[in-house]
Amino acid sequence: MSLVNTAPRTLDHYALLVPLGEGGMGEVWAARDTRAMGTRIVALKTTKQGGQEAAKVLFDEARIASLIEHPNVCKVYELGRALGVQYMVMEFCDGASLFDLLQAQPNKAIAHPIAVKIVAEVAAGLHAAHELVDEAGTLLHVVHRDVSPQNILIASDGSVTISDFGVAKARGQVHQATVTGEVKGKLSYMAPEQVRSKDIDRRADIFALGCVLYMATVGKRPFCGGDAVALMYKILEANVEPPSSIEPSFPRSLEELIMKALERDPASRFQTALEFQLALERWLRDEKRRVSSADIALLLEHSLGERISARNARIRALANGTSLESPDEEQTQREDSSPSSEDVVSTRTILESAFESQVPPFVSTGRTRLFALGALALSIIAAGFSFEPKQASDSPALSEPEAKGALAPPVPDVATISARVHPETAQILLDGEVVGRGSAVIERSRSAQEGVLAFVLAGYQSVERKVSFDRDQGLEIALLPVEGQAKQLTVDSADKSKKKSSRPISAQAQPKNVLAEKSDTAGSEKKPRALDPVNPFAHGTP
Repeated sequence: MSLVNTAPRTLDHYALLVPLGEGGMGEVWAARDTRAMGTRIVALKTTKQGGQEAAKVLFDEARIASLIEHPNVCKVYELGRALGVQYMVMEFCDGASLFDLLQAQPNKAIAHPIAVKIVAEVAAGLHAAHELVDEAGTLLHVVHRDVSPQNILIASDGSVTISDFGVAKARGQVHQATVTGEVKGKLSYMAPEQVRSKDIDRRADIFALGCVLYMATVGKRPFCGGDAVALMYKILEANVEPPSSIEPSFPRSLEELIMKALERDPASRFQTALEFQLALERWLRDEKRRVSSADIALLLEHSLGERISARNARIRALANGTSLESPDEEQTQREDSSPSSEDVVSTRTILESAFESQVPPFVSTGRTRLFALGALALSIIAAGFSFEPKQASDSPALSEPEAKGALAPPVPDVATISARVHPETAQILLDGEVVGRGSAVIERSRSAQEGVLAFVLAGYQSVERKVSFDRDQGLEIALLPVEGQAKQLTVDSADKSKKKSSRPISAQAQPKNVLAEKSDTAGSEKKPRALDPVNPFAHGTP
């Protein structure tokens, strides 16, 4: 093994080191702050799309997270723009996500007391977010909307934080709120009212956290399997299978807490995250189970220690200007997306989308200045988000870096269209030519040329979407069954003797009834309603 000199590319005064993760809206890198003494490592998140709306979404995320002062919420330090790219600087987690920890277990679950402790910590952080007020003391009504194992971070010392407020909902947001029919978040962890795209509150996060605890203790999600439409149907209609029906020795007292968090009717759940947190901590006391951060750290080390150590060693080496590499590891380094010069060039998606129009130079060098952005948000709304960008003379974060290692502006030569469809057996066609099945990534020379994507599967309604190759785009489509050929969806039940009969999908319901539909009452037994293939969330005839 040898030490190889490297020159990580920079974005503003941050040297990009190792990619940490990628989501639908952005990418996250481990980065070194070149202005700080020593080797201060941070997490740097960039938007994957350009334009004003993407900048406003990142601004809202930074504003919400920066206002929350709580040890169980990932800290946000700075919001800036360089090379036409909006970025946000966050606290770096030197451990792993809860999702990674669960995936490392043979049965995809962890010991009940440790799972309860982790979820209680997350509940504490969520309660701080839910109780967040603006500068005038007015409640912001924050709802995270994407509580999932992927967004729960566990540091090497066992501390737990909730991260990624990228799709959060709050009063006074700059970006456009979710419109009717738009669903944001991970479907498997969504509350019924969130699936229906109805007005939601903090109790939707409590439902999602109940799903997380179910997953962490049982080893499977409470709602899983099938395509997107079938999954939505289960969330809206199916009864949750009690953990004890899967694991007979499952503690009934813990099961009661999980099932209460997963009540279909929000009024029957825990009403606040604090109430859920206190109930979980009470369970630990009653069971005489004392779980500390050290216990969580020990489990993390035992499960993922080697992987975490290897990643952190690469980050430290790159931060110091060297990379641990040997000839037989070269291919592995490429596959792991190590930020060598070749790999950084290949990750153009982070910096490729130059803003289509002028973007406000939101920037902050600390949490105090981010706090003041709340007042700015109101003026942005009033002004219709139309103003001239100016370079702040005292804000080096906005200056274009001139260092030789600076990342050159992306060359807008290729547009990428990413498409996914459910069911995954459906074909994807571009202008009549098959380009994939289930998913497809299409690259074309960047131009004003347009095309038509078609999603086709026998027995399902085909969908067409017009796309333009002047920018990167992403689409995810759920096909609905054709009337008369619809499959019968069956609701699973732990008690075979009380299993509900499956009913064919009906087309009698009308979309206008979506918002009029009422939540089911807790513990009620009713037959599943028939679904409308055009609008599966409309109130159908039982």
